[in-house]
Amino acid sequence: MGSNRIRSERRTMTIDQLKEVLLTLKRTCQIVSFVAKTELKKWKPLKSCPDNENPYFPLIKGKGRKTRVHKISHLNGMIGAKYGSCVERAAERKAIRHGDDSFTMPEISPRKWGERIEGTPLVRHENKAGEVHHYLEYLHVRTLEQQFILDGELATPEETEDIKKYIPEHEAPSKGVEWRNFRLDHLESIKLSGEPIEVRS
Repeated sequence: MGSNRIRSERRTMTIDQLKEVLLTLKRTCQIVSFVAKTELKKWKPLKSCPDNENPYFPLIKGKGRKTRVHKISHLNGMIGAKYGSCVERAAERKAIRHGDDSFTMPEISPRKWGERIEGTPLVRHENKAGEVHHYLEYLHVRTLEQQFILDGELATPEETEDIKKYIPEHEAPSKGVEWRNFRLDHLESIKLSGEPIEVRS
C-alpha cells in the first residue's frame, strides 16, 4: 500500500542500506519522488473542532492523546539544494514580481534540531532518550497524492472527508520555500537517481 505511484520495477533496500546510498551519492542535488507514512500529528485546536472534540485524536486514560490516523504522502521535491540559496532566490523572485526596489536578503536561521551531514541530504538527530535517527532533508515541490489510514485500514472517501475537517489548513511557507524532513524509517519507497527503490524495515 502507498507505493503504487512508483510503478517501474524496483529493488529493495533496508533503511541502513538506503542511508549508505544517501551518504555516498555522487549527484547530491537531484529531483526525487517518494512515499512516506507518518502519524498524523497536526490537528486543529479542540475549540475549533466540531463539538470541541476530536474523535481521531482521543484522550486515552493515563496515556494522554493518541492519534488514530496515519498519513501516506506521495511527494516530489529536490534533495541536495542549499536552503539559504533557495530562500534568497525565492525572495528575489517575489521582489521582482511585486516591483519592490527595496529588496533585502532575508535572514537565514540555523536549524533548530539535528545536525546536517555535510555533502549529503541527511540530517542526524539524537533525541532526549538517546536514540539516533537519520532524516532526509528536501525542498518540497508538490504533493502528488495523500491517503489516510484509520485504525490500520485505508480510510474510505467518506472517512477521509471527515478527517479533513479536523486538520488545519496548510500555511504557505514564510520565506517562500518549504523545507521538509522525513525520518528514513518512515519512507516506504523512493525514486533516487532515476531508480525506484522499495524501503523495508
